[in-house]
Amino acid sequence: MTPAPHVMISAGEASGDLHAAEVVRALGQRLPGLRCSGLGGPAMARAGVELVHRMEDLAVMGFSEVLSRLGVIWSRLKSLKRHMAEQRPDLLILVDFPDFNLRLARAANRLGIPVLYFIGPQVWAWRAKRARKVQALVDRLAVVFAFEVDVWYHLAPDLKVRFVGHPVVDELPERYDQGTPLPIPEAAEVVGILPGSRGGEIRRMLPMLLQAASLIHGRRPGLHFVLPVAPGLDRGELEPYLEHAPPGLTIVKGQAGRVMRRARLLLAASGTVTLEAALVGTPLVVVYRTGWLNYLVAKRLVKLDYISLPNLVAGRRVVPELIQGRATPEAVAAEGMALLESEENYQSAVDDLAEVRRLVGGPGAGDRVAEMAQELMGEA
Repeated sequence: MTPAPHVMISAGEASGDLHAAEVVRALGQRLPGLRCSGLGGPAMARAGVELVHRMEDLAVMGFSEVLSRLGVIWSRLKSLKRHMAEQRPDLLILVDFPDFNLRLARAANRLGIPVLYFIGPQVWAWRAKRARKVQALVDRLAVVFAFEVDVWYHLAPDLKVRFVGHPVVDELPERYDQGTPLPIPEAAEVVGILPGSRGGEIRRMLPMLLQAASLIHGRRPGLHFVLPVAPGLDRGELEPYLEHAPPGLTIVKGQAGRVMRRARLLLAASGTVTLEAALVGTPLVVVYRTGWLNYLVAKRLVKLDYISLPNLVAGRRVVPELIQGRATPEAVAAEGMALLESEENYQSAVDDLAEVRRLVGGPGAGDRVAEMAQELMGEA
């Protein structure tokens, strides 16, 4: 009797956890009896993955935070390598999280286990030389933006790369109506505040976003401000920063998708959530702050005109970005008011986001990755 296929999968961040779960569900439909194990979070657990370790142990932001967590990171990596050597899965699927996952890929190579990488390193942004390392360690690469195919072809011509679309296209509709209705009046004009999901992001960006919201409230007192608390966080972690909150701030657990759809404007930390907002079609102001050491290092390494995903996808400025020293409450409020007080500006932003939606592609990314995984296991 042929044993059930076993896939090991590794995702180290909240967005990767969601994307990986979609792949697992799609692959399970293709391969009855599939067993999955690895590194992940709540979404992967719900999809049936046996978690060897939870990704929350590894959630760090920036170079300095990585240094402070090196002991835990190395311990988890060693444990996952041991699990892979003992269990000998038929395939290793990596989702984003390159500094960690490429080390797993090297271990898989030594064991003769094929590797599929979903959402590989952003070599189009920085560390382009890493493309050759990926080519040496990875059997297939699934990319989420169409422009990446050409980038990888020029940097790593022997690597088999396929554009699968972005998994957010599939994930967002499920989250529009997730949870109970928002506790705000039906006719309320809403501004959503999305400060990120990690401790460092909350610490650096939530106070500034709340101060900006208070300034906007001073100009538009009829607005309702809503802050969805990301999975894995609780209100207690936000309490130290709520003294800066605008009057009547509504805090809800999760429901970011519902808030994005309901809002007229979003104030958001740079990350996957900005692409989600673009797909929903809600205009937004993007901010990013990190420690100054992290920023100086990144500035030397990153070769991009933009940092937010909507602008990167469009290849031009479609949403305002305020980075590091420019990310002040006053500047954020000014950009927000420029959208709220000008119907022309607002409609132009809506039109630009529609272009981003077109460029991102259609649904089905998880199933296309599952198809690649099945092909690769068949070849092995």
